[in-house]
Amino acid sequence: MKNFDAVLFDFDGTVADTGKGVFRSISYAIEKSGLPPLSEESLRTFIGPPLHDSFRRECHINDEELIETLVSHYREAYSAGGIFEFDIYEGMEQLFSDLHDAGVKIGVASSKPINFINIILEKTGLDEFFDTAAGSDPRYADSDKTTIVRSCISSFSLPEGSRYLMVGDRCFDIIGAHNAGIPCAAVLFGYGSRQEFEENNADYIVANADELRRVILG
Repeated sequence: MKNFDAVLFDFDGTVADTGKGVFRSISYAIEKSGLPPLSEESLRTFIGPPLHDSFRRECHINDEELIETLVSHYREAYSAGGIFEFDIYEGMEQLFSDLHDAGVKIGVASSKPINFINIILEKTGLDEFFDTAAGSDPRYADSDKTTIVRSCISSFSLPEGSRYLMVGDRCFDIIGAHNAGIPCAAVLFGYGSRQEFEENNADYIVANADELRRVILG
């Protein structure tokens, strides 16, 4: 038995806690650009939305050239090592294996550049479970979550009437899923909050991989 034919997973804050590498790379970019350091609370808000939007919001800047410079510095630090500073959340790898065995297709739908996603999936061996992946281009363009969710759904190439579920940890995942016409399960072990999920009408709120398994497989 299964409730869904395919499941789309956000990556940062959903599949893995990538905070250490992301935050270090953001701080490097800000320091190299001569801007004041950000608080830990501010850094946490970078998980989820497009990187350009986060720099614009948290650094209080509208200079697009400076934003592009910040993104370039971030990419420099992240590619040099930050990309591998993460931990897969407890129970997730076993969940992927169980879904694979149950015939559920799974994919990544992340605002992270697709080249980073592919490198991480291959490095961790998770690529054996995932059928597809969608993300932004290497310059973080086309990072709108609705666009990414729709792209991931299309790449599954499943028959009309197939049942899809998005899994994420921020409001952007819920909004992107709903805009694409599918439900979303929000995970409490990432970077979002129950209040955020309730305010954005998450279809499911789960505390761990076991609860998520029950939502997907019944």
